[in-house]
Amino acid sequence: MSEDVRAMLAGADPADGLVVDEERARADLETIVAQEVPGTAGRRGRRVRLVPAVAAGLATVAVAVALVVLPGSGDEGTAYAATPSPLRYVATATDRSASELLGEIADRAAALPEPAGEAVGISYRGWWLSTRITSESVTSEIVETDVHNELHPDGSITQTQETPEGTETFTDPPNAYSEPAPAGEEEFAAWLEAAYGQPIGDIMYLEAATHDLITQQALGPDQRAAFLRMLADMDGLEYDGEVIDRAGRAGQAFSAVSSSSGLPTRYTFIIDPATGDLLGQEDTLTETAGELNVPIPSVISYEIYLPPVREP
Repeated sequence: MSEDVRAMLAGADPADGLVVDEERARADLETIVAQEVPGTAGRRGRRVRLVPAVAAGLATVAVAVALVVLPGSGDEGTAYAATPSPLRYVATATDRSASELLGEIADRAAALPEPAGEAVGISYRGWWLSTRITSESVTSEIVETDVHNELHPDGSITQTQETPEGTETFTDPPNAYSEPAPAGEEEFAAWLEAAYGQPIGDIMYLEAATHDLITQQALGPDQRAAFLRMLADMDGLEYDGEVIDRAGRAGQAFSAVSSSSGLPTRYTFIIDPATGDLLGQEDTLTETAGELNVPIPSVISYEIYLPPVREP
């Protein structure tokens, strides 16, 4: 991560200067864990390491909220969740639906030439309010993670994760996402669902499957167009307007709300309108935090996807 980008992201650090109330965090976590959250186990590459679904039982990674004590809130303090600031979406006048707008972006993407060179690396960055649960311990933390996936010809991936605590590198074998995604709309949708391993008609599952895909292979123009048309068919999809993402890039935001996680959550896709590239994803609690002591709305995670590295 460059120093300029690190400095830019550091200002959004939701945990800077705050102290975790571990006792309260564990109590809330136990409440969360007691409720099964669909789709959290077996998400390859989601938080963050690529973990095959068949091995997901060894360590479950679930989204949760780390609670903190704000300075000056009293002797015992008040437990609040540290969450990033929301992005600013600027509504623009249009008589077209979200699906129509995405269709136009898909048409522009499909008209672009194939990029020169072979993709050899994919990088992304994000904030995740996450909890790791094993047979021996429960750990809740807020982590800034800078990830680089080195793509190998055999489909394996060497992933390097950089966090404030240090750097870790490991290699994962080929998986269902190693084969290039098809370009046809129907073929793409069927392939992505098969690769993810369960139906993805719900926006939450589509977001997770999309993350797994675009962090493991660089999509060409026709593949991006197929993805955008798939997103355009999502029930409840809305156009949120223009936005500057957390890397300073201009995009257009499309989102839908799902309660599949157990709480109503808005899943937002930020798209480059000129190329159809997915710039980022944001998850925001919209109506209630349930037992979690967080304001509404609250951004509970976001990811920034960077252009792939290509070699001739």
